[in-house]
Amino acid sequence: MFHLISIENISKYTGVTPMIITLEQYAYNSSFHLTSPEPGFMNDMQTFVYDENQRLWHGYYLWNGDYSWGGNGSSWRHYATSNWENFTDHGVAIPKYQTKEGDAASGSIVIDNANLSGYGAGAWLAYVTSYCCGLQTTNLWYSTDNGYTFSPCESNPVQPNTLHKTNYRDPFAFIHDNHVYLYLAEESELGVYRSATGKAPFDYLGSVPIEYMGMIECPAITTLHCPDLKMDKTVLVFGGNGGGLDTSGTFLHVGTLDDNMLFQAIETPTPLALDLGADFYGAHIGYETEGAYDNLHCLAWVSNWSYWQCTAALPAVDSNGNIGCASVPRKVTLRYLDNRYRLETEPAFDVPAGTLMTTKTATSAGSYALDSFSNGRGRLRITLEDNNAENLTLTIGNDKWRISLALVSATGVCTVTRWSILLENNAAFLKPHQITLPAAPTRWDVLIDRQVVEIFFDTGTSATFATFSDGEAANVVFDVA
Repeated sequence: MFHLISIENISKYTGVTPMIITLEQYAYNSSFHLTSPEPGFMNDMQTFVYDENQRLWHGYYLWNGDYSWGGNGSSWRHYATSNWENFTDHGVAIPKYQTKEGDAASGSIVIDNANLSGYGAGAWLAYVTSYCCGLQTTNLWYSTDNGYTFSPCESNPVQPNTLHKTNYRDPFAFIHDNHVYLYLAEESELGVYRSATGKAPFDYLGSVPIEYMGMIECPAITTLHCPDLKMDKTVLVFGGNGGGLDTSGTFLHVGTLDDNMLFQAIETPTPLALDLGADFYGAHIGYETEGAYDNLHCLAWVSNWSYWQCTAALPAVDSNGNIGCASVPRKVTLRYLDNRYRLETEPAFDVPAGTLMTTKTATSAGSYALDSFSNGRGRLRITLEDNNAENLTLTIGNDKWRISLALVSATGVCTVTRWSILLENNAAFLKPHQITLPAAPTRWDVLIDRQVVEIFFDTGTSATFATFSDGEAANVVFDVA
């Protein structure tokens, strides 16, 4: 008599653990990452806010139509979206070269409901980095039409950089006790300032040193609820080019604020990375509902200044196209597990499902060639129901670009390597990037779009990488060993 043995019981009879890895492919007809609708260089994300009346998100990013980077020439470009899939462009809201201080680089917006500045209750105050006499300064622009157009303050710069600091930028503004507070990135520390009117003079209150993180950029202070501790915590979000990622990234410290609004009593010995990839930078944070702090939303520029600072190996980009894109917005939750803080990240909104192309199942070691994404865009969902493989490697690309992610199952260590014909000699781009996951993942969600690949693991971690890819067909191979 013969007995049928199900795959679930193979291990019972043979002692061998079965392998079931499901690979689902989805196609996208169009891009789903925010990018400039006209030629130019897009970089740092700026403030984004939710308008409950319009049911729209409004946000800004730095944009340079002259294809210049590392110097003057940035404007703030305005967009709106209801779903983070389709975007309406509202053009330049804060133009460059309209004042003697030149352009408008990174900063933030605060809404002046108490009319501290004299521009009317509800005026939007945009504090931006500008330049004067070779120095970084802070300029104020204001809007009385809910952020569609801005005018320069009559007394700019509101912070003239009298100490001639080399780094004096990326002001983050918030209002407390009828005063405007600014956090400024000043090399490896943050300067904290206060003004009763939101204009000069801003009084210096002190500094917040950030150790071992290199040059600090794009700070933000906010409240974030920790469900495990059942309490709200003050968190500092910032960009840095040091730390455990071995590249620039976006990080978070947990601490408290003193009476002068100085961030102190840091509880995180090592700052927590919001994303483990090489290219989640120039980020900004926001909330869907003001005062609801269960999680925060974070949006980042998908790139790395290291790619643009080596003049001998600059990306060979087409100056007739648009350069740069934003990440998929993240929902970030603060956890406290095993006596330490950690972050869990996932897409903040439903990513378009796409059109199902094919489903394959890997049941043994080997190389699995999947269907090509015809326009270089798509989604790959990998589910490891049972996995006895020692190594899993996913490779995506064509003869002009390639990204490969190799996971060692026993350690949760992923090594990511990239190549692009546009950056053949760029050491920062070509350098292997290593990720250590907090646990072995059982699901990968891989989003592939023009210029970017983002991976979300069910361990609550994500990894974002610029690819400098094109719109041509992308091949997909999954290797099991």
